[in-house]
Amino acid sequence: ADAVLVAAAEADMVEADAALDELADILAGQDVAGLTSFIARVMYPAINPLRATIDRLAEQQDDAGKAIFDASLEVIREQTRWLAVGLVITALALFGAVWTARSRVVRPLEDMTRAMSAVAGGDLDHPVPSTERRDEIGALAQALSRFRRNAQKLRDDERHLRHLTEELRQARDRAEEATRAKSAFLAMM
Repeated sequence: ADAVLVAAAEADMVEADAALDELADILAGQDVAGLTSFIARVMYPAINPLRATIDRLAEQQDDAGKAIFDASLEVIREQTRWLAVGLVITALALFGAVWTARSRVVRPLEDMTRAMSAVAGGDLDHPVPSTERRDEIGALAQALSRFRRNAQKLRDDERHLRHLTEELRQARDRAEEATRAKSAFLAMM
């Protein structure tokens, strides 16, 4: 369509060039009446077809510009949709990372802190969480579990030692009583 319009414009330009040659002759002769007649007879009829062709070319260019604008707008809309999808995926990934960190690190450390506080407070029967894990938290839990077992053994040994001490004191008291009784018996004899 552009080529047809350009060809039509070139044909009109040939006529316009001929008219310009005639105008040049009129101007060279300084013929005012001839100039007035030339404008009415030649110029307006020559310019009007060019104007119509130029208007059609401008309209086509305007339509092409609108089509390019519409296509660009659609590309921008599509890119905006993909950007929104990317943002949603990023937000979901971030949420997943936070949730994973919370459930795999923070919560086990909070549980471990409670267990350590309980053991440090003397509750040696408090369970130690996460001992089955194969990471740093599991190593910490296993160390606390060993500490708790050693403290339980020490507590049990202290109880046993107190029990043996009490039995020894009672045996000593009985031996002293027997010695007094023997001394009193011997003194009576």
